[in-house]
Amino acid sequence: IIHIQPPQPVDKWEGVYDATKDGSLCLQPRMFGNSSEDCLILNIYTTKLPTSENACKRPVIVHIHAGGYFIGGSISTQMGPNYFLDQDIVLVTFNYRLASMGFLSTGDEHAPGNNGLRDQVELLKWVKHNIERFCGDP
Repeated sequence: IIHIQPPQPVDKWEGVYDATKDGSLCLQPRMFGNSSEDCLILNIYTTKLPTSENACKRPVIVHIHAGGYFIGGSISTQMGPNYFLDQDIVLVTFNYRLASMGFLSTGDEHAPGNNGLRDQVELLKWVKHNIERFCGDP
C-alpha cells in the first residue's frame, strides 16, 4: 500500500551513502532498465564539494524528465551530466512515480492521487534544504 501513499521525507543515515550505481526506475509500461516500486531516487552531479575554506555556491539545474507522467526516469546513461558539468553548475535528476502508481486517485484518503507531483515537490524541498552541501546555491 505504500506505493499509493504521499511521499515521506527521507530518513537520515550515518556514514557515506554508496550512490555509485543507478537506482531502479519507477514502474512503467515500457522499460528502459531495472524497475521497482522502491524507485524514489535522486542524482546530484557536481565537480566540487564545499570545504571549510571554500563555501562555493553554483547555479543548480533540477531536471524533471519528460514522458507524459507515463514513462521515463533518471538513469545516468540517458540523463547524465556529460554536457552540464562543463558549465560549472550542479545538476539534480530524479525519479517520480509514474502512471497509476503516481496518479491513481480513488477520490478519498486511501489513494488521494497526484503522488507523482507530490514526489516532485518533496524532491524540490530536499534540494532547497541540502544542495549547499554539494556547492549548490539554494
